[in-house]
Amino acid sequence: MELCAQHQLILAVFKDKAEMERVQEHIKTHSNHNYWIGLSRNDTGLGWHWVDGTPLNSISFSLDRSDSSQECSMITSYGLKTSKCATENKWICQKSRTGSDTGPS
Repeated sequence: MELCAQHQLILAVFKDKAEMERVQEHIKTHSNHNYWIGLSRNDTGLGWHWVDGTPLNSISFSLDRSDSSQECSMITSYGLKTSKCATENKWICQKSRTGSDTGPS
């Protein structure tokens, strides 16, 4: 995840469900790995937020929260899933929230 910051990028933020589904389709077709995205839960109990500060829209995005102790999230070929932040995964970076460079890294 630090690699994104080293290149002045941020972890991916999805503007809408269609954008997320395009990335999921790419994962299904090309890699079938899990990827960190810029969605996490902080210790203050304010819920899930994107790295740009936008709260998660739970109407547009369904997040598998089966383990309430997990504070980071990843995208899989089947959707968004919480995970322990120390789990080793690939990641998706983007230039900015308005950028469209969200291909897997």
